[in-house]
Amino acid sequence: MRKLNCIVVGVGHLGRHHARVIASMPEACLTAVVDTDRERGEAVAAEYGARYLPSIAEINGDTDAAVVAVPTSGHFELASSLLERGIAVMVEKPMTASIEEADKLVEIARRHSTQLHVGHIERFNPAVRAIKKHLTQPRYIECDRIAPFGFRCMDVGVVLDMMIHDLDLILHLTGSEIERIDAIGVPVISSHEDVANARIKFANGCIANLTASRVATKRERKIRIFQSDAYFSLDSDAKRAMVFRRSKNFPQAEQIDLSKVEDPKSLVFEKMLTAEEVPMDDQEPLRSELEVFVNCVRTGCEPEVGGEDGRNAIAAATEIIRQIRRQVQDAAR
Repeated sequence: MRKLNCIVVGVGHLGRHHARVIASMPEACLTAVVDTDRERGEAVAAEYGARYLPSIAEINGDTDAAVVAVPTSGHFELASSLLERGIAVMVEKPMTASIEEADKLVEIARRHSTQLHVGHIERFNPAVRAIKKHLTQPRYIECDRIAPFGFRCMDVGVVLDMMIHDLDLILHLTGSEIERIDAIGVPVISSHEDVANARIKFANGCIANLTASRVATKRERKIRIFQSDAYFSLDSDAKRAMVFRRSKNFPQAEQIDLSKVEDPKSLVFEKMLTAEEVPMDDQEPLRSELEVFVNCVRTGCEPEVGGEDGRNAIAAATEIIRQIRRQVQDAAR
């Protein structure tokens, strides 16, 4: 089977990493990079042995797949044009800037029988992939994603910039439809919301509490998942996951007869739990994501994170943003 001819559209902060990984893959060939900034595009193209193109109009007919890594506002126009030409696309998160664009993009991919993948990279984080094997029925999930303002995704607020990662993750981990969303957010240093919190109730009874902020003084990516037999703690930045379970040496707390406990110190809470670090691989999430993309396009298998997944995350984000904007408007009256 021949190598897959790939291009990267947009080689800014994230796109140049896509170019780097694709250029190193034995199953793929980075044939071109596209960027409106000629100096930047030519530099990345030269570094990875590809051609530089000023626009996708210059793409020739031997292109099999493309990664779209431009600002969110340009996702729909570029991805739809590529899909209509029969080129498989992986578009960075968020898939589009609106639910209307998301629905149209999914329909375009379906109509042209062309693969549409969405770059929800946290699905490929080793910590997330390792812990997914241990989940049975999550009942409560906490997600905290905070960072200083990055000055890169200024065309969207923190929901589409950062929280979108966790929205996709909880939809993936719960496997259930959303029943209710309650959200609040505040614009602090931009015209969009820079801090947001959402409480999401799923049809299967699971509750998720998500917080995202880009006005923090530190960077943190933490997820906590509770189910009846275990508590999982994930640090996606450190790629580390811990699982805590009740020790077999202790009964449930309410079953302990305190009148028969001679030494209260024996009831130290930490002794009632076993803690275990979950083993995982250390492969770069972006490489894992692109390997799946390339393999699916070459073999015709279904995307691991497809257009419907991207669309569902956008739908949840849209409702959160709607509630936040209404609150901001009400406060301004």
